[in-house]
Amino acid sequence: MTRTRRMKYNDDSSQDKDNSSAENIIPSVSKVNSPIPLNLAFDIVKPNPKDSCSVGDNYIETRYSVEDEVDSREREVEKIELEIRELQLRKRLLELTPNSSNKVRRPRETTELSGSRSEDRTSVVTASHRHTNVLSSDEMQFKAQVDSVKALCVSVSLPKIEIMKFDGSPLKFWTFMKGFKVNIADRVNDDTQKLMYLIHYCEGIAKDAIEHCVLLPEKEGYIEAIKLLHERFGRPHDIVEAFLTELLSGSPLNQDDISGLQKLTRLMTNCKIALSQMGRNADLNCSTNIKRIVKQLPRSIQFKWAEAADDILRKGLEPNFDDLLQFLEKKVSIATNTYGQLASGSDKAQTISNNRSASIRAKIHTSSIKGTVHCVICSDAHEVASCPQLLEVSHNEKVELLKKFKLCFNCLKPNHRATDCRQPVLCEIDGCKRRHHRILHNTEPDAKQACCNSTHTTGTYLGFVPVRLHGPTGYVNTYALLDNGSDSTLLLSDVAKQVGISGTVTRLNISSVIGASSQNAELANFEIESLDKTNRIKTEGAYTIDNLPIKRAEIPPTDFQERWKHLKGVQLLTIACDKVGLLLGVDVPEVHWVLDQRIGKPKQPYASLNYVRMGFIWTNGPTY
Repeated sequence: MTRTRRMKYNDDSSQDKDNSSAENIIPSVSKVNSPIPLNLAFDIVKPNPKDSCSVGDNYIETRYSVEDEVDSREREVEKIELEIRELQLRKRLLELTPNSSNKVRRPRETTELSGSRSEDRTSVVTASHRHTNVLSSDEMQFKAQVDSVKALCVSVSLPKIEIMKFDGSPLKFWTFMKGFKVNIADRVNDDTQKLMYLIHYCEGIAKDAIEHCVLLPEKEGYIEAIKLLHERFGRPHDIVEAFLTELLSGSPLNQDDISGLQKLTRLMTNCKIALSQMGRNADLNCSTNIKRIVKQLPRSIQFKWAEAADDILRKGLEPNFDDLLQFLEKKVSIATNTYGQLASGSDKAQTISNNRSASIRAKIHTSSIKGTVHCVICSDAHEVASCPQLLEVSHNEKVELLKKFKLCFNCLKPNHRATDCRQPVLCEIDGCKRRHHRILHNTEPDAKQACCNSTHTTGTYLGFVPVRLHGPTGYVNTYALLDNGSDSTLLLSDVAKQVGISGTVTRLNISSVIGASSQNAELANFEIESLDKTNRIKTEGAYTIDNLPIKRAEIPPTDFQERWKHLKGVQLLTIACDKVGLLLGVDVPEVHWVLDQRIGKPKQPYASLNYVRMGFIWTNGPTY
């Protein structure tokens, strides 16, 4: 009885499988419960190497020879696609196999023994659960394989990502480290290869800092290189200082400078992201920094911000960095949308149509502010009062030059005389009220008399110190003037050319007591070193110009220790050429720090030893 029932059950199962068998749907896949390995699937279609037919020989020869990188990549993609199709077929087979195994048996109307029926049902259910669990785990495994192969296929087909090189700038440190980790470190397992990639993608001082790590053991070199980069270029306070300096060192924006306002907003956003990630929001919300940002804005936007800040203050709150950033983002959005551009264009058109003469005058005034003045004597972009050809000649030669170009002796403007000049008297040297410019104030007779009465010229020792200037192609020794009244460092162009120093061309406005001038200059970076090579300072953001205010260094006589007893024991460093090639301003504060001084009586020169120990310098002391 039991035997008959089992046969019936099997017959029913076979009937149910007639229409849903995996064999009817996928005839190329074998009906097995366990998955087919990938290597077995490829072995099925692999040709027999012993076969002597020409097709087999060509297949084997093509498979084991790599002609070039393009063919290799195409074969790799084809292989991946074949694997995907194979896995999809196997997944479909698994979806169909449980249906054939777990068919529900139709109810029987015959009466059977309860013990035998219960035993058969228990065995079938147990086997079905066991088979279902195995298939579920296999199905998950195959799905993971399909996903990984798809990801590999996508990565192969995508264009290669170019990784930026790191030059040691704190501004680029975290961007570089993130890109290197994602594109190199996470994909390469060997530490030696990681180190070689890291050295390759570094340059300048960053590369110099880590390239010696190749000498370390295999497992230590990469770790040590990453550690060195973090210690030397990834210090939080250096990164914060770099971002704040970039943000706060901008020049004031013009009224219609929308691109400049966009750049300022972009810098603020970058600074906010970087500092907030390091937990330095307090530096952003510092009122001093916020005021420095506001000072860069056009005057009209400053008034608008004052109104917005007043609304915040009335609520009992303090305006912070986010408030200013949101305010500027709104201003940029208004100025750059369609209606903002339309309004800006309408205002300009209305100004031109309603007041043509006023517009012309405004344009002329604007051009004069931008520094397009040309000297009538040398044709360079500076005022006549700053012309080197006029300043370097004697008093009589100055008078002849002004007569030659028909310039007023009082205002140095053309086509009128000093007696007809409407400008006030410009010379106030020693109470002089004569109608001439201060550069025409004649002191030569007194100077000649002093030279005749004394063996020493009258004058003042300034802060001259000999330095060694390093550039890309070498170094040169020159005198540097320590000028704590200058906010910028200036370098002579011919000295810069000697050592291969060059940079970005910019426009520089120079203001002094004798007037203002505008000239082309280059932003340059270089290093200065003491003559004994004990100290070295890196100078960034200096300007190269054609002329310095002082041409020659006033060097104390060799018997200065005998003449001034308080200077006994002072070692004065000198060089052969007395040319002044460098002016060091307060933007290089280290050179102005004083460690030691030798002070004498009133009216006597004194000597100072600066922080970088470049030798004693002489400042504010008479030469007699």
